[in-house]
Amino acid sequence: MQISKKIYFSDYKCSSANKTGITIAFSESEYNLYNNIKHLSSATLRDMIDIQSYEKLETIANEKNVGKSTFIKDILAKKFVNQKNEKSFMRLQSTFSGGKGSPMHDWYPYLEGYSPEFVKCLISRFAPKAKTILDPFCGSGTTAIVSVLEGLNNYYCEVNPLCQYIIETKLIALTLSEEEKTKLVNELYSISNEITNVLKPSATETDLEKSFKSVFGNTKFFEDHIFKDILSYQCYISSIEDENLKRLLTIAGIRSLIPSSLLVRRGDLRFKTQKELEKGNQGFRFHVQKSLELIASDLLDITEGSGLATFLCDDAKEISGNNLIDAVITSPPYLNGTNYFRNTKIELWFIGKLKTKSDLRHYRDLAITSGINDVTKGKSLSSNNTIISEIPLLSECIKELSIKEYDSRISMMVENYFWDMFKFLSKLPKLLTNDATICIDLGDSVYCNVYIPTQDILKEMMSKLGFEENERVILRERKSRNGTKLVQTVQVFK
Repeated sequence: MQISKKIYFSDYKCSSANKTGITIAFSESEYNLYNNIKHLSSATLRDMIDIQSYEKLETIANEKNVGKSTFIKDILAKKFVNQKNEKSFMRLQSTFSGGKGSPMHDWYPYLEGYSPEFVKCLISRFAPKAKTILDPFCGSGTTAIVSVLEGLNNYYCEVNPLCQYIIETKLIALTLSEEEKTKLVNELYSISNEITNVLKPSATETDLEKSFKSVFGNTKFFEDHIFKDILSYQCYISSIEDENLKRLLTIAGIRSLIPSSLLVRRGDLRFKTQKELEKGNQGFRFHVQKSLELIASDLLDITEGSGLATFLCDDAKEISGNNLIDAVITSPPYLNGTNYFRNTKIELWFIGKLKTKSDLRHYRDLAITSGINDVTKGKSLSSNNTIISEIPLLSECIKELSIKEYDSRISMMVENYFWDMFKFLSKLPKLLTNDATICIDLGDSVYCNVYIPTQDILKEMMSKLGFEENERVILRERKSRNGTKLVQTVQVFK
């Protein structure tokens, strides 16, 4: 059976209003190549072959006297090596940059995300009969999107309003008709081409500018002319009546903020070094144009899903339901000191979800404790003592940390993390159907030279709730700063 992949070009001449592009056919002997590129978006594939227009593709292929399809496959074949087995495939697909290049996956560079193919692999391998999937820490929405596209029903939780907005927008995109997508694609390309006219400075101080001063004071995250462009762009978005177009324009703005700022995201968000600043900044206009074109291209690639995704609640610790879920596929916050809300503070401000300094504290209080700044006296430790004492492995870690730590909040952070996780996990017995499967992507950590065996502690917690660890697959190996070997795994519980 012959298989194919279509690549869309904005200048491809077609006689109908329907989306179209060049179809690349793959023979049976080329299946490995197809398997490597089948999930990639047209935008990614155009970048890989370094050709952005159909006219250029046609010219080069004619010069080389080869068919356009053959020319594309020859280039792509040089980019890949065959995957040797399923475990190496899972290791590749679960990296923090997993999924890069898949349609909609690049709408926001969520560093902690995994790929759509990884989720599909988990479903087919560990939960092939599942009809309803839960992701209680949904991030940028990969599990929800894959579930819908696979014809499954999905429930999800997500505490970060930015991620909620991104997930909602992606899910809306999956419901659009071909006519609606074509209209939006044309509008996005048109706005990109007219970006200079779009970014007209406001004569008065905007609400967005006022909230920036309220939250960040005099801190400078952008060059002045770039900051003015961002304010102008948000004013333009506010003038748009079409809610779907407004959402897509907002996503384009969101993904353009950090690349055009004085900041860089390297795990955590930080100011650029002098050396990084010397590389220059292409500016908000450049990045938002590229983002608009990427989103437009991706809209042509996505197909309508027959499944349904439902938002349950923001805080997974407050989740409720009876006999509802057949499988859980998730990657909860790692105990790695990351301040997930601080890392998205610029984007939260841009979408109007960060208007005062206290807003960040509110969001952190709802989240799973994973960083020192998440620790508060409000998260009382006294209620944690029972579960701590029942898991010797955890109590030993906390005891050792309390001796070696340079900051008393470190042991509190570890204790709070596992207490928060237990509060969520304790909801599962009531929530799951009989014979449900739970897949948790998680990593261990080290603090003050004290090793925290996160997966083993999680296993003990799950055991107390009546679940058994059926399998643990190592996805990635790494080392801590002190040289301790650490692993990222998927734990499968029944």
